[in-house]
Amino acid sequence: VLNEEGYNSNGEAFTIINQVRSRAGLSALTSAKAPNQSAFRSAIFQERRSEFACEYLRWFDVLRSGNALTIMNNFLSRADQGSGKYQMKDYQTIFAIPQDELNNNPDTKYMWQNPGY
Repeated sequence: VLNEEGYNSNGEAFTIINQVRSRAGLSALTSAKAPNQSAFRSAIFQERRSEFACEYLRWFDVLRSGNALTIMNNFLSRADQGSGKYQMKDYQTIFAIPQDELNNNPDTKYMWQNPGY
């Protein structure tokens, strides 16, 4: 949030992320490594990827970053993942509404299936 409010190369966001890095025994993130808001945002996503490994938060970070299609399709294009046989489509960035919920709420003025499902 601090980064999104405005990048500050000596700001509180650097202090907070460096507390986490210090606890993990890593060197401090500096403005040389993250010289602007975009670079700092990428550093945050990388920190979250490492810090929360196996906690099932990555998918939501990938969606939030707006890079889900790129990341997933790059992964699916790898030889060990089917060599591009499968591809993520744009509509798959949101979940389908369960059919039971649609059946229980037949008034389509208030509830309808997400596009693509």
